[in-house]
Amino acid sequence: MALGSLYLGPKDAVAKGEALWRLAHTAVATSWQSLITHRGPYDACKGVQLLITALLGQIYGALSKNRLIRTTSQVFRPLGFLWARHCGMLDSEPFSVESLPFPSASMEEKERQWRTWAAREIQQRALLAYHVLDGLVAQMSGDGTSTRHVANPLILPSSEAAFDASNVDEWLAHMRSQRFLPSPFGSFLKAYSLWYQTRTRVTL
Repeated sequence: MALGSLYLGPKDAVAKGEALWRLAHTAVATSWQSLITHRGPYDACKGVQLLITALLGQIYGALSKNRLIRTTSQVFRPLGFLWARHCGMLDSEPFSVESLPFPSASMEEKERQWRTWAAREIQQRALLAYHVLDGLVAQMSGDGTSTRHVANPLILPSSEAAFDASNVDEWLAHMRSQRFLPSPFGSFLKAYSLWYQTRTRVTL
């Protein structure tokens, strides 16, 4: 709601959005010790919801015209990486395509694997988004990034079609099809290296 207020017409929308952001920020800043212990039924580790909340707060801070909010967000930005490392998110094993259920598997097993994959995918996308946002904010502010981006072991997310699947059979169909598709790079590091090499050649 706070993010949407940045794009709404009413004059009081921004003020209401800032009030919501302050409430969320205060909750995270004062209760992160308990929030970091929360673990969803299919999460690979604790703290995923805390990271997502921090990410949304950082996005709002980066887009806000309020200098105090922008400054506060920048000060707290490194905490997202600290929490992710503390919870072991960077060391979580990605969902293996070998774990995809067979067509003959029960619906309960298919649903369980789908939900497990979705939880891993959400965690992965939140981490990648936090890295991307960190780079963008560092570029806009002229400061350094909060972490060494090329040192992270993250892999790239699965296809949007699989992520947007409305049922388990649709998800399985997309996952099996992308299983055999070649990928130019499978990790954040390879993607970044390819981008850097291309940029260097263009500059030269």
